[in-house]
Amino acid sequence: MKLEQAPCDLCGSTDVELVATLPDPERIAPGEFDVVLCRHCGLQFVNPRPDKSAIGACYPVSYYAYSGHQKTAQRPTLRKKIKAAIRSSRALSTMASYLPGVCAAAIDTPFEEDFNYWMPSGAILEVGCGSGGVLDIMQNNGWRTVGIEPSSEAALLAQANGHQIFVLGGDDEYPEGLTQQCFDLIYLSHSLEHMHFPSRSLKNLGCLLKRSTGRMVIEVPNAESLLTYLFGEVTPIYDVPRHLYFFSPDTLSAMLKKAGYHIESMRVFSRPNQFVRCFKSNTRRFSFVPWQLKADKNISSPEFLAAMKSLSKYAEQANLGAAIRVVVSRPD
Repeated sequence: MKLEQAPCDLCGSTDVELVATLPDPERIAPGEFDVVLCRHCGLQFVNPRPDKSAIGACYPVSYYAYSGHQKTAQRPTLRKKIKAAIRSSRALSTMASYLPGVCAAAIDTPFEEDFNYWMPSGAILEVGCGSGGVLDIMQNNGWRTVGIEPSSEAALLAQANGHQIFVLGGDDEYPEGLTQQCFDLIYLSHSLEHMHFPSRSLKNLGCLLKRSTGRMVIEVPNAESLLTYLFGEVTPIYDVPRHLYFFSPDTLSAMLKKAGYHIESMRVFSRPNQFVRCFKSNTRRFSFVPWQLKADKNISSPEFLAAMKSLSKYAEQANLGAAIRVVVSRPD
């Protein structure tokens, strides 16, 4: 596998210190990979790393974002019919923005918790769209859907459901068919950390986002989470070498501001199943089978699951959630 050295993508420094040396948890890429921390700005990243020609071979065929999905035919409810009528009219959408009850229609989007205002349907670009699950939801809500996806197999699944898909990486050079478009919403869900040059991607996407009214929603794993501090390399964040960067709220904010974005909101959050998954991964280290069985039994108990809900809630309250979600815009 061809590896390359890389400077910090945030500040350009090569002054780093070693955080951890880790194997590929999927056991696809040979050897081990160094996770380093930039002494100048604090960004963590893999160095050296597989170059862009080699990274595709590090993704398993069963990678979760590439799985196929089926649309379920459902009879439209009265609520959905009313919402579709409102979204199809600019005048009605404007009036709806002043009606709190109607604005609740935004809960049909995958990121409803990040918008406390009405967002009429428009054009959405999802970067790293996989097989198009999120685009399906948005399409059903009246959005024009476009995606960027490096996996040609996953892209075909998304295209089959009527989405316009560009088969390329988020930090690749964008073709004319994409650069001539403008989007009301750009969505990156756990894709920025996979890119070789995330700062380049953010600059390129800024040219596609509508000024003032356009919004970008980004979600990445949190390198400074309770999961990281408790479980270290067992956490999903250290999925090397597929994850090339490990952001904290500070380093993500710095990269966004450097690319010219205005941060409207940022929050961290956790899910109980993330803690359950880490505990299960830890029990696999036991070579003594009876211990594994007893551990699995306890992890599956209702009492344990209730404790994980409390732990997840604490992580959010302590600003140590497992993921970071940020909404940004581009000023005029």
